[in-house]
Amino acid sequence: MTIRGRKPRPLALHIINGNPSKLNIEKKLANEIKPKPIAPKCPKWLNEEAKKEWNRVAPELKRLGLLTVLDRAALEMYCVCYSRFLDAEQKIKETGLIVKDRRGSVKKNPYVTIASSYSKLLISICVEFGMTPSSRGRMQLPSGPDDDDNMERLLDQ
Repeated sequence: MTIRGRKPRPLALHIINGNPSKLNIEKKLANEIKPKPIAPKCPKWLNEEAKKEWNRVAPELKRLGLLTVLDRAALEMYCVCYSRFLDAEQKIKETGLIVKDRRGSVKKNPYVTIASSYSKLLISICVEFGMTPSSRGRMQLPSGPDDDDNMERLLDQ
């Protein structure tokens, strides 16, 4: 088994970030698997909180070209983790960080461990979609044809 180093980022993220490593974008685009850039529909089986999160993030991910029909399972997992994280945090709010067991001993609330586990999963999925603060800070949307036309109109005035 060979380790290849860091896993490659999606090409759309690489383009949005301004091609910092100077990859041959044309060659990568020619060889890239191109699933349809259609946002998958929100699954009916998700709970209400997960559906709200889906409807919040899916349109933006689609707009940025970071969401396709193949990404449905990853987005589902993100939304489920988000919902479960919120549920665990609500339980912590209700019961506190410290609880007593049957014998009266004080211990850490099990929901703290659950919330921590889901927060780690959330961050790892967010990284896959480019949804962390550090990746947002590095993003630059490529200028499109409309941007050039708008600039020329401004210069002509």
